[in-house]
Amino acid sequence: MLGCSQLYYSQMDSLLNVVYNKLRRPLDPSGKAALKNEQLKWLGKRDAYFKKVDKEYAAENSNGFAGNDSRMIAIDDKAQFVRKRVEELIKKLGNS
Repeated sequence: MLGCSQLYYSQMDSLLNVVYNKLRRPLDPSGKAALKNEQLKWLGKRDAYFKKVDKEYAAENSNGFAGNDSRMIAIDDKAQFVRKRVEELIKKLGNS
């Protein structure tokens, strides 16, 4: 199951890049700059969230017994965070 979580995260990350680039492509320079600034803000939130998830995982695994189940949950939490962004960008794509 850990492998499935890792694959799912990888797919969400790839999908994020595809949707972002598809949304960005037809924009004029100011639209591209606005989207880039929005994405940079989101990346800051993502990094902070991932740091929190990693800290929680480290705390759960401090005795070395949490194992792959805890790691799988952490990766899935990260994938869900990315998925929400993908869904936001898809909505923007549909509105353009």
